[in-house]
Amino acid sequence: MPYFDTKDYPRLNKSELVSVTGRIEADEPISITDAARLAQTDLERRAQIRGFAKAAAAGVLVCAHAGTQIWHDMQGANAPDIATLPRLAEVSLRVIENLASLGQVEVPATNKFGDHMPLTILAGAVIFTGAAALHEAGSQLYGGSLRNRAISAQGELLSRLEHGTLRWQIEEGSTLAFVADGDPMAKQIAKQKPGDIVQIANQPVPGAWVHMNNDASRQEVLTALDRANVGNAGELLFLPIKASHEFLPGDEDYDMTIGEMVHHIGAADQYCDVQGIPRKPVIVVTPEQRTETYQEARYSSDTTGMSEVTTDQRFARLADDREASIHTFDPNKIIGDKICEIAGGEPLVFFGTSKSSGKYKAGFFEELRDRSLGNSSSRPPTRVLYGLRDYTTVNEATPDDIPVVIDPAEVEHLVSKGVPRERIVVVPDELLRVVGPFLNGD
Repeated sequence: MPYFDTKDYPRLNKSELVSVTGRIEADEPISITDAARLAQTDLERRAQIRGFAKAAAAGVLVCAHAGTQIWHDMQGANAPDIATLPRLAEVSLRVIENLASLGQVEVPATNKFGDHMPLTILAGAVIFTGAAALHEAGSQLYGGSLRNRAISAQGELLSRLEHGTLRWQIEEGSTLAFVADGDPMAKQIAKQKPGDIVQIANQPVPGAWVHMNNDASRQEVLTALDRANVGNAGELLFLPIKASHEFLPGDEDYDMTIGEMVHHIGAADQYCDVQGIPRKPVIVVTPEQRTETYQEARYSSDTTGMSEVTTDQRFARLADDREASIHTFDPNKIIGDKICEIAGGEPLVFFGTSKSSGKYKAGFFEELRDRSLGNSSSRPPTRVLYGLRDYTTVNEATPDDIPVVIDPAEVEHLVSKGVPRERIVVVPDELLRVVGPFLNGD
């Protein structure tokens, strides 16, 4: 998986590569930007280019020696006097040339630089090649070469990214998002502002992430929070709805229960208390009237004593027990508002496959029941398209419809069919437009 999307991160220079490599080797926290830069660096190719450059430089010097030697031999006694060397320079060049040629070449006893030029260039090639070899040998002798260390550190980085065990150093005010199986809105944040979010998930997701199972124990939650650098987070963002049902989710369309979210918030509060830092504000994107049912049973076949608690009720009660705020955002209301804004008071009808209609139409009309949809009989109603899969919406959309999709990539397909861009509702983008101002410590 490409953990970091198409952002063009600047190349690591040598000092940065040494620093990042050292932090990986010491299992110290690493910034999102440095992790992305190291993950995307082709170290093998970089080493090949450097080796080629050294070989090319030596080759140029050897060719220059050959060329100047041929020129000097052809000119003979008629070679022009390029420069006259001082005595010290002449003696120094003769010593260097004798050493470089190992005494196998006759060194001219002259103070004319033109006579010394071929051997001087050859000496430069020998010295350059020898220095490069000594540098590589010294690097190998003292702790291994930087290239080998960096390649090893890069492999360790990619392994920790894959398993979600990397320790992050995030900027103050960044978002720490609990996304369970993954969430389209968090994915959009990671794509648009990759340095502003770390996701806690039970499987790999794009961007910076930390692994944690949904049913994690308190200690496992604390470990995940520490890896995610919760101390620098501006807020905790909970996105408990399954990715394909962010609008009008049913009872089974969640990958985090209300109880799990309360448990994770409690662990975060405990972490902050132990560290002596303020508790983090909490933002939850979930229908306000989502419920969980509890039962007080007096015997095994007792079917009475059932009680329900809604999202609003549970988090209002939790907010009373902590100093930091808890805000809930209802995606059904947010998307419903956007649909009605586009419709401009026109009557609406739901359109989808029979399966989509069976799943969503009741919730759709329940959500829009108290809104003014218009009652004009002179104009046909506007179709709102929403389906279990985006492709059914894209296939059936016309320029007069209001298509609702989960995947932002479908927008261009809809536009190519003549649907005005302003009539397309992209669920994660609209949620982010409303929730975004409350993120990053704002």
